[in-house]
Amino acid sequence: MICSVYLFLFGVTAIKQIDDFVTATQTVHFALIISGSILAMVTVAIKRKHFIIIVRTMSVKYFDYGDSFIIPEMEEEYKNTKKQRIIFLTVIPMYFAISTVVLGLGRTIDGYFGSPLNETYVNDVYMLTPEPVWYPMKVDSDILYWFLALSVVSMSYAACITVAGGDWILFVLYLSITQQFKILIYRMRRINAYAYRLHRKAGGVKLRKSMMFSNSSFLKYFNLCLSKHAEHHSIIIKQFEQLSIIMSWPAGFIFIFGSVIIAMSLLGVSVQGGGKPSILVLATFLTFSEIGEMALFCGLSESIQTLGLSLHEELYRLNWADADISAKRTIMIMIEQSKRPNVLKAAGLQSLDWMAFSSIINTAYSYVNILMAVDA
Repeated sequence: MICSVYLFLFGVTAIKQIDDFVTATQTVHFALIISGSILAMVTVAIKRKHFIIIVRTMSVKYFDYGDSFIIPEMEEEYKNTKKQRIIFLTVIPMYFAISTVVLGLGRTIDGYFGSPLNETYVNDVYMLTPEPVWYPMKVDSDILYWFLALSVVSMSYAACITVAGGDWILFVLYLSITQQFKILIYRMRRINAYAYRLHRKAGGVKLRKSMMFSNSSFLKYFNLCLSKHAEHHSIIIKQFEQLSIIMSWPAGFIFIFGSVIIAMSLLGVSVQGGGKPSILVLATFLTFSEIGEMALFCGLSESIQTLGLSLHEELYRLNWADADISAKRTIMIMIEQSKRPNVLKAAGLQSLDWMAFSSIINTAYSYVNILMAVDA
């Protein structure tokens, strides 16, 4: 609610500040960030059932193969994933918390670096709150001042927590899917070895590699392993589809407004905050966080695309020519499923990958030049 109110107030404030171009662009900048946080909250509410499906699947660890086979490559992967989650959970909220503190101490920072503001109102914009805002009433009491000052800080904190929380949830969901893709790929590479172990465990005779696919017992367990892999693959695909539905709107917002948001941060840095140290410091923090946000979305999306292609290649490497009809049918179904690219699309239109990230950054650079030309 508070974010929605300040989205409107910042819109009016930007119009009132039109004579101070740098400050006005930073106000629009904050309004866009608030819009993103509101969109994130609305997405969670509307797409709740899709979140539930994803969480339920993750809670049962996607798929149980029912065996005790250990994948050596995944042991280190599990450790790295755990470290990444801890680091991400620690660093991101801390970074956004510092950004909120910088916003709250804006006047103090300006005063410390010799740029104090002594005016109470400039073009009807109240200048004494942490972030200058137009209010529909006159601020003529200490109680009202502290209420409004705390509301600005609360709004900033709510927006930062929403964005940080959304990033962490996205990060965890993507990690879980990439981890499952890797498990499936590694198991596909060893499917003959796993089938042979099951064959021997059931009392089957020793077989040379050249004799495996002519043995009915081995083929039985090969088909069993293959059917489990196919089921696991289907679960991963459904999980990614749920994630794509959830991320469609936020990804669309990022692709459409990402360049503008980054450009406004870079503008604040390029012109040294328009003579206001607080704007310079905050713009610097936001530049790194916003570029990191874009890199997170695009990088994770491309990593899943790459793993999907790797799985497709592994399926082609299977010794399917010697398999029976049932195994061949299963392999062909998996190959057809793997042909569909696992691509996160912005609003269902533009794929998010490193090419999209490059496009966003290049466009942001162009916008900065345009904004600086307008301000000249």
